[in-house]
Amino acid sequence: MNPNPIAPVPGHRPSGIGVGGPDDPDLTDLRSAVLRQTRGALADISDLVCVVERSGTRVLVRLSGPAISRARQQALSVRVLDAVRSIGRTYGQVDVAYQAALDDPPCEGS
Repeated sequence: MNPNPIAPVPGHRPSGIGVGGPDDPDLTDLRSAVLRQTRGALADISDLVCVVERSGTRVLVRLSGPAISRARQQALSVRVLDAVRSIGRTYGQVDVAYQAALDDPPCEGS
């Protein structure tokens, strides 16, 4: 297990599907649900990237996009958990991490 959810994870695939493999329909469905839920809630974040990784029953959802406030990151996390619940699968642990794109300036306030 990676103790730092923001640190790079071995096996990361840029396609948005991680350890479960590109043919894992559970991860594909989850990623689609996450993008649907988060984009619906925060429509102004159009360049949101979502990577879903699984290790056993643990799922890590990594989101990245423009610099946003901590409150908006928390709102995205709630939407991710709603998406996980909506697909009807049970996971032992769901971790959500948000990282601002490297070329974005730090966000203040909003």
